[in-house]
Amino acid sequence: MSHNAGFTYGLFGNSPVDKMYQADNPLDAPSLQAFIEKVATKPLLYQPGEKWVYSVSVDIQGYLVQKLSGQTFPDFLRDRIFTPLGMKDTGFMVPAAKLPRVEITRPETALGRTSTESIQSGLYHGHVGAIRNLLAALTVEAVNGRRPQVVGTGGFARVVEAEHLVDEIVPELAWQMGRPIRFGGERKGVEERSRYMIDIAEHALATVEKTGKEGFKRYNTREPLGTVMVIATWTYPVPTAGKS
Repeated sequence: MSHNAGFTYGLFGNSPVDKMYQADNPLDAPSLQAFIEKVATKPLLYQPGEKWVYSVSVDIQGYLVQKLSGQTFPDFLRDRIFTPLGMKDTGFMVPAAKLPRVEITRPETALGRTSTESIQSGLYHGHVGAIRNLLAALTVEAVNGRRPQVVGTGGFARVVEAEHLVDEIVPELAWQMGRPIRFGGERKGVEERSRYMIDIAEHALATVEKTGKEGFKRYNTREPLGTVMVIATWTYPVPTAGKS
């Protein structure tokens, strides 16, 4: 825990050992087991106790916790630390049930006047840029040069609205359906259903605890899978996407 165990990250030096870490990149391993297998092939940067260097020693401690406890490191932290202390929103990732609570706000300045504002700016403009790039790629690859319609929901709604990335979709929807624009009100229904789903998400997608044998903890947990693309039916594209 004091970063003097002889290891390194390979990020702050140019020694032969640092170069071995840079080439193999143990931190990019998909699991702690794969990580430890990579680190085990590397020599120490220095004799333990002789120096202080930021290193993978704390990551190795996580692996040791797994081996000694018989639990994954996230489960151990949840059961032994987070839950007893009431830290219900602490973890390595945001579970699906809590995603609707995530909101990214636009800072007043791009650079930020404080460290917090600078971090917020990076998150905000990073997401805006990612959305713009995704729309550009979809326009070229998926819809033959025609820009896709964009609907913002949940925490991202204000992001896309503030940067004018959300379209006025009622006329487009009415046009697709061959109906007068005054009948393009499906958007309101979709919005109402979407907001209801957001409201119940934290409860509906919460982890389900199961009864089990003594010494075992059984539960079903729902985790986000990442970006999902929905191909909607042509007659009611927005309602279908909203229900999805």
